[in-house]
Amino acid sequence: MAKIYGLLEKAQLESAAADLTPVATGLVYFNTGTSFSKIYNGSVWKTFVETDSAQVLTNKDIDGGTASNTRRITVPKNTLANLTALTRKEGTFAYATDETLPYYDNGSALVPFAGGGGSIAVNIRGSEGAGTTTLTVANSAYQRFNLSANRTVVLPSAGVTVGAVYQMINPNAFRLTIQADDLTLIVKSWGDSFTLVAKIAAPVTFSDWDVLEKSVLLARTWATYTPTFSGMGTVTDINVRYTRVGSSLHIQGNFTVGTLSAANNPTMSLPLGLNIDTVLVFASRTSNLGSFAQLANTASLYAAGLYGDLTYKSDEGTDVVSLTTITTSFLYSGGVANTLLSGGSTITFRSEIPIAEWSEV
Repeated sequence: MAKIYGLLEKAQLESAAADLTPVATGLVYFNTGTSFSKIYNGSVWKTFVETDSAQVLTNKDIDGGTASNTRRITVPKNTLANLTALTRKEGTFAYATDETLPYYDNGSALVPFAGGGGSIAVNIRGSEGAGTTTLTVANSAYQRFNLSANRTVVLPSAGVTVGAVYQMINPNAFRLTIQADDLTLIVKSWGDSFTLVAKIAAPVTFSDWDVLEKSVLLARTWATYTPTFSGMGTVTDINVRYTRVGSSLHIQGNFTVGTLSAANNPTMSLPLGLNIDTVLVFASRTSNLGSFAQLANTASLYAAGLYGDLTYKSDEGTDVVSLTTITTSFLYSGGVANTLLSGGSTITFRSEIPIAEWSEV
């Protein structure tokens, strides 16, 4: 090692696979086994802290000073299921990405934080199938559901005070129906979270509750489903999937029709028992819910003239879309299946549908 103008050139620490012996206070070396540098403090070897290596720090008082883009502390994050699977360690913090909530570890369970720096009573429910859950004021204000089927929740009335808050988390593809004490509908939930606030003491009916802070948890996650078809015989080769984007349902896929009906219109059901938001569509004119093309059953070419739209028709209901064609006056031209489609042909389609249950709060 050369010295130029009193400075070291290409100085290098001594390296070893294990702590050095004999030692002297202040001795520094690089441990090739751990890839960390260490210093001897007179009694034990201490490891230097690096900027990006995974290390356990103890007995530290961290003061970030004034917050800025370079002065922030970011807590670890993962889905709640993965955070729950970790070994409990009292006093640790983490962020559940699928529920957009911070949690702290009390040594035996993860507990979500509420506004104002406090925590809220929480009930992370076990797996529940079809049925009804009736809440009371003794229940925690935070209910996280783990559904295996559609389920109904009835909110309490007796003992509820003005401003009482219930937060519901439903990170599932199954429907959660929230009812007031008189069983009137307040809101339906699919893969979202929302907050319910009592507008009066002892709320009884749906109008006694406000629905606030509704947010989507299952967005842009594709799931498959098998629609119920009408008017198209025995449908085969079904490849249909859907996802939620804001308040809209996106569906795409293909299927092969069977023997077509001479009496019924061709329709396809929506997933999850969802309903079209009829406030945002026309029932008698083109509303562009989607389009389809029919692949001729005799060749790998689209049959001429066999293009159409997926539409809402009031006489068919809000839980299905109809396959239709459009007239020159831009009115829907409905019709029985065997006048619109060809038996044995394949239908390919895409659709974007405003959903009543997902309307903005």
